[in-house]
Amino acid sequence: ESVKIGTLFPMTGDLAKTGAQAVNGAKMAVDEINAAGGIKSLGGAKLELDVANTQGKPEVGMAEAERVINQENVIAVIGTSMSGLAVPISQKTERLATPFIVCDAIANEITERGYKYTFRLIPKADSWAKFQVEFLTEVAGINPDFGDIKRVATIHEDSDYGVGMSESQQKWLKEAGLEHTIDVSYPYTATDLTTQVSKLKASDPDAVLVSSYLTDAMVLAQARERLEMMDIPFIDGGGGVLDPNFPATLGDTAEYWFSITDFLPNANEESIALAKDFQEKFNLNMNSNANWGYTSIYIFAKALENAGSADRDALRQALTEVELDRANGDRITVPLDVLRFNEEGQLDDDALYMGQILDGELTAVYPAELATKDVVAPK
Repeated sequence: ESVKIGTLFPMTGDLAKTGAQAVNGAKMAVDEINAAGGIKSLGGAKLELDVANTQGKPEVGMAEAERVINQENVIAVIGTSMSGLAVPISQKTERLATPFIVCDAIANEITERGYKYTFRLIPKADSWAKFQVEFLTEVAGINPDFGDIKRVATIHEDSDYGVGMSESQQKWLKEAGLEHTIDVSYPYTATDLTTQVSKLKASDPDAVLVSSYLTDAMVLAQARERLEMMDIPFIDGGGGVLDPNFPATLGDTAEYWFSITDFLPNANEESIALAKDFQEKFNLNMNSNANWGYTSIYIFAKALENAGSADRDALRQALTEVELDRANGDRITVPLDVLRFNEEGQLDDDALYMGQILDGELTAVYPAELATKDVVAPK
């Protein structure tokens, strides 16, 4: 028999492209694992995905989680591309005692509630925000063209992701002694952000910290250009700017944008090889969502091998002990040698880059030991 894993992502609506990236990454991993003989400790059982569509709506996401768990009998789920879905879905999976790997949602609270069945592959919002502020405090020393950054504005979409990021950003700005000029929020479905960007501009910032999804990031970038803020660094918190569609759609308007990321397809040999395989399979450029969709399936597969059982509780226990280790030939594309979960359900270590869009491609520019190009001041 096959072992079923549910995917809980938005497959329609404003975040459909983001969700599709994660699902494609998961599909590629499933195909590779099955081609290599499946889960050997389970007699070569094949993995199977049950692809659910959350539509980007919490109530739909919770209903779909319950459906795939109770009706489709999945052993575990991954998701969700949105913190606003990961929070309530994790409540549902905890009640239903089903392992849930959050592969691309960063709200702090997801792994701060003591849940036993929730695991997360990417750093929490507080880590992303701290890294953004660290970059601001050091970038002028790296490239004097940035000048002295003292005044910083924040703008964010108004769901759990954006609100959590903004709170963490403001905390770390204060810690660093930087002045916070204004906090501006908007719904991620916004089609015009002229008013919001006008407020940013009026606050006279030296830099702007952004927390966005894809469509709203593009709307924000267009408003930034219209209001002549192109020389002010805009630094995204690992959201829509990471999507290859951002520079592909916007062209020069996207140039010099920054974003934190935990994965870049051009950062190292492993990520280059994986992105090449992904491009050949789907005719799409790979991003962080796809990488973590891919990696989450490999973590489940290794945990299943170790558990030797297709029981949800046995899998949960195995996840608390599982490791992907580069030294053992496991495919790790981020700058860590081992992936393992701590007692909170987070990865043991954070691994973050600052990427910048240069010549239409997001490229690592910080920290120096991971950079593949020099950081460039916006023009």
